[in-house]
Amino acid sequence: MILKIKKHFLNPLTKNSDFSIFLKYIFESIRKKGLLVVIFLVSLGSLAELVSVFSVVLFLQVLSNPNIDSEIFSIVKIVFPKLNNGNNLVLFSAIFFSIIVSVASLVKFLSLKKGTYFASKIGTKISNKFFKVFLNQTFENYLLSKESHVVNISQNHANSLVMVLNNLIFILSGITSSIGIMIALSIYNFQIAVISLVIIGIAYFLITFNSRKKLSFNGKKISQLTGEHVKLVKDVYGSFRDILITNQIANYSKEYDKYDSEIRSSRSESLILAIVPRFFLEPFLMLCLAFYILQNSSISSNTEVLVSIGTFAFSAQRLLPAIQQIFTGYAGLKTHKPASMEMLYEIEKYNKNKREIFISNKKSNKIPNNLFLDSVSYSYPNAKTSALSSVNFSVKLNEFIGISGVSGSGKSTLVDVIMGLLKPSDGRFIVDGNVLNKESDLYKYWRFFIAHVPQRVYLSNTSIKENILFGVNKNKDTLLNKVADISLVSSMFSKEVDWKNYVVGSNGSRLSGGQRQRIAIARALILEKPYLIFDEATSALDRETEEKIILNIKKFVRNKTLILISHSKNVLDLCDRNYIMKNKKLLETN
Repeated sequence: MILKIKKHFLNPLTKNSDFSIFLKYIFESIRKKGLLVVIFLVSLGSLAELVSVFSVVLFLQVLSNPNIDSEIFSIVKIVFPKLNNGNNLVLFSAIFFSIIVSVASLVKFLSLKKGTYFASKIGTKISNKFFKVFLNQTFENYLLSKESHVVNISQNHANSLVMVLNNLIFILSGITSSIGIMIALSIYNFQIAVISLVIIGIAYFLITFNSRKKLSFNGKKISQLTGEHVKLVKDVYGSFRDILITNQIANYSKEYDKYDSEIRSSRSESLILAIVPRFFLEPFLMLCLAFYILQNSSISSNTEVLVSIGTFAFSAQRLLPAIQQIFTGYAGLKTHKPASMEMLYEIEKYNKNKREIFISNKKSNKIPNNLFLDSVSYSYPNAKTSALSSVNFSVKLNEFIGISGVSGSGKSTLVDVIMGLLKPSDGRFIVDGNVLNKESDLYKYWRFFIAHVPQRVYLSNTSIKENILFGVNKNKDTLLNKVADISLVSSMFSKEVDWKNYVVGSNGSRLSGGQRQRIAIARALILEKPYLIFDEATSALDRETEEKIILNIKKFVRNKTLILISHSKNVLDLCDRNYIMKNKKLLETN
């Protein structure tokens, strides 16, 4: 498994290209106002930490000597005359210290809260960008994509990107807080500041030296295994009946457990590696504090020593979480970076294979009178042989055309070419005498007028009504009843069953194959398009139902052109003209 993962992630892309692509998409999605607010709050947090260290110094000095006389306290006494009393000064310094520490904590909380929301908005924009470029990719590229891979990227990898951004904000917050504390310590006692910095820096380096590579490796491992995990779940869901019949439950459960346990153990290991330094540093710093006390115990004035010890203890209590936050953010960054970068590279890939994108609500109002494929050939990318060879095909408005052929002869490829989804390698795509090459023209003058019923029907786990409407106006009840009658959906159940609100199950699991096809036909009819393309859309229906639906379309649907891909002779006999696919060519039979 380890060798497989290492091989999988030996990417020729350099770290520099990772960084440049990451910055590219972050800056494209960033809101300047939000960024400025985050920077302001983080900077304010650093300032608050700096002031908090001075406030504890003042508090300890007053506590050890209420009658202390210094320039700062002289100014305080002038502003607040009632503080001349030592007890009042102690109370004032205690309140001041409490307020400053509270403000510092509040500002830090607000900066992390604002930063988290800021990161989530950037993640949403980039995730949406991925979804858009996926929808705008070429149909050829879509055919090469894997469903589980797309789902994994849009869900898990998008979350990883947000986690990367969150961890960057955690690192920034931790660094600024540490700087504020170290500046205050340096002003108070430069020696303590330098010693603290050296001790903590060396300790973190030694403790985390071996964990950094492990964190990076775990991130790559999690990225790959989550993809396999999603694929397994989708495969099980799609073949549930076969798994039960063949009694493969134990095998699939074992495989699921393997992926799941490896993912969770890798995440647990990364989490442990992220938090372990603090457990070593806290006792180590306490030992250093004890050593400092012993070294200075002979000094005649214990007041300064006590103030220094208290200041050091307070600073360490504030500094350790800040530095731990930096390393935790770093660990999270290493863990989630591989998955997030995979998402960004997928966006790059889809951008290179995108269709011509146009934004226009203007469509041609003129219904096309005819389509003609003139000597059209087509080859799939990287294929050694062509899928279609010199195909000539024509269809006119209000014609019923039948196309038959053995499995694998190229019928589905022909359908995709007819719909304008696949661009011919050779030949011309002609609508009403005009050769259409541009994506915008194909949509405006042809594809807009098409409704399609595919071989594999997708149904969502909602009601039959929702599945028929599927993205169209929800107030088409009259038309809904009409298309349900034409497609015989309304007669699928007994009168006692409310067919409109009948929930079909995941991808129509509560329906037969024929019932799913009837719903798909109704879904196409409700679009009221003049050209209907049925790609073996009646293959699961019995002969009588199949004939009745075709005859209903002929009788009750006006201005309807139907292109039928079918093996059924009785359906083909109802067509005006018939073609047969043979040896990648299309031959007219009558």
